[in-house]
Amino acid sequence: KRLIELASEGKQVVRLKGGDPAVFGRTAEELTALQERGIAFEVVPGITAALAVASYSGIPLTHRDHASAVALVTAQQQDQPPHDIDWRALAQFPGTLVVYMGVTTAKKWTNQLIQAGKPGDTPAAIVRRCTWNDQRMIRCTLLEVADHLTPASKMRPPVLVVIGQAASLGTQWNWFERLPLFGNLVWWPGPVGRYEALQERLMEQGAQVISQPVIELQPPNECEHLQVALQKLLHRELQGITFSSRHGVSGFFDYLLSQGYDARLLAGVKLAAVGPSVGEQLAIYGLRADVIPDQQYSAASLVELLVKQVSGQHWLVTTTNRSGDTLERGLLAAGAQVTTCLTYRSVPLEQPSQALVTAAASGNLRYVLVSSGAIAEGVTKMLRQIPNDAAAVVRPIALGQQTAEALQDLKLPAVAVSHSNSIQSLIDALIRYHQSVNNNV
Repeated sequence: KRLIELASEGKQVVRLKGGDPAVFGRTAEELTALQERGIAFEVVPGITAALAVASYSGIPLTHRDHASAVALVTAQQQDQPPHDIDWRALAQFPGTLVVYMGVTTAKKWTNQLIQAGKPGDTPAAIVRRCTWNDQRMIRCTLLEVADHLTPASKMRPPVLVVIGQAASLGTQWNWFERLPLFGNLVWWPGPVGRYEALQERLMEQGAQVISQPVIELQPPNECEHLQVALQKLLHRELQGITFSSRHGVSGFFDYLLSQGYDARLLAGVKLAAVGPSVGEQLAIYGLRADVIPDQQYSAASLVELLVKQVSGQHWLVTTTNRSGDTLERGLLAAGAQVTTCLTYRSVPLEQPSQALVTAAASGNLRYVLVSSGAIAEGVTKMLRQIPNDAAAVVRPIALGQQTAEALQDLKLPAVAVSHSNSIQSLIDALIRYHQSVNNNV
């Protein structure tokens, strides 16, 4: 009814369904209603849960030696008692059965199959929340299925049951649950719209990510600094620019592009970045940093590299409202003329989302990735807003030694520190620590 109402108003309507819309999705009823009213539609195929189970649990639904056919069965049919299903035909089916929506009726349908001739010792696999980070699988026999699906068990919907010889296979192919961070809930407190690659890589390693920022990045209240920087670039007054963060790079070029200019305006200007991740951000705009410290990624390390080459030159130092003055003082002491430019503001957010509160209270929140001193401060403040002493449960992983020192000063010591200031190094540090903990259990 709602579909018809919205479509009749001239709106483009998307009807989202789980899995494939044509498999136990009541699509036929909805398409019939739309067709009767002359409303055009399109059906986009999806991946039904049975196929997802096959891929993510390592169970081959078909196998040359065991099953050449697959039957998808719903154990919960609207207005139909269980005896309306041909259980005898299913019991004799020469392949794999996949039962949908069979948790609450498990005792009935398993008995029906066994009474119809399906051996009680037929291999079975019960898979809950397939493809999710908390996927769980129990291997058993058909006779034991109902005992694992009682109201007191943890195997509550959504659950699929795979029955047949194929269900006994795939123990060695269960790649998903072998991912290094499988089953771990990781908090990413960085600002919205940044570091999407980090979140994607965490999920590729099996982690579930809660994105709850502790800071919000905003443009400067006044663009005076950026306007001055633009004029100096236009008049070719600058010999170099320093960038101390990825966000600083983005803020600087966001302004440049908004004024109708691009990276060509920086031709002949030397670019210095505090670390590789800042250099990577410059590369997004088609630029390569001329100077990056080799090991210690800090403002002080960058100053050491620049002191012998900036005398008599005019340098632009990009900053934030939280930046220190290490770069500015260092360059001035080396004989450079310095103009500072505020590229963005970091505004603290202290109120946690309900998702973060729930995760922390449940004890499932294992790690938080901390990428800067500002993030460290924000994480500490937000943890104080969460009940059940979450700070004692969540383990911080620090991006570089400077961040680790900031956490130590806040009495929230990091359990692991990345070797470098790169995103991949931060993820590697998390994986190393998690594996070391598991190996000691």
